[in-house]
Amino acid sequence: MEGIGGMIVRNDQIPQTLMQAARHFVDPDVAEAYIASKKWPDGPCCPECGSINVGHIKSSNRHQCRVKGCRTQFSLTTGSIRASVIPRATTPHIRQILLASVETGSGLYTDESSIYHWARSVYRHRSVNHQTEYVDGDVHVNGCENFFACLRRAVKGTYIRPTRDHLGAYVDEAVYRFNVRRETEWDRFNAAMGKIAGKRMTYSELTGGKAR
Repeated sequence: MEGIGGMIVRNDQIPQTLMQAARHFVDPDVAEAYIASKKWPDGPCCPECGSINVGHIKSSNRHQCRVKGCRTQFSLTTGSIRASVIPRATTPHIRQILLASVETGSGLYTDESSIYHWARSVYRHRSVNHQTEYVDGDVHVNGCENFFACLRRAVKGTYIRPTRDHLGAYVDEAVYRFNVRRETEWDRFNAAMGKIAGKRMTYSELTGGKAR
């Protein structure tokens, strides 16, 4: 028996392959519980002050720090990056990605692009006009710009012209590295090495049978 995401499951139920993991975590609550058990092994922790004295806001499924002078609201994904490869940065494409990734009613901070003008009807949308300022109170997109600056440097200096077919995989790698950037080099290395035992992927599998 082993615990996964706060639940006890039989050893023969523990995912052993990517396909099994996809089926196991198809329930969002199961996936959320698993991530929470990894991110907060001792319970929810405030990302600002580090306190575990936090409460749960059921209506928005968020947490709030109870420490006087902090009172930060946060969720399981606070401080993490998500990125997607889209064919073109148009309103329909952006809308589709956001609706699939961001819960309705959530706070959404963007730049002043007209692509996001529809968002006010779905999210608590606020924007910052980069022609005049980069931060307006707590409204900014500096974290996103930091990530994309790192990604652009990697594309130009490390990956060197990745093809469109593989671009999503490169972006996924960059997202992972960014989200674990505060961990030690050894922790990142140890976690990666722990995932490779018994794994093998051919180029044909990687490209969906389109190996040249």
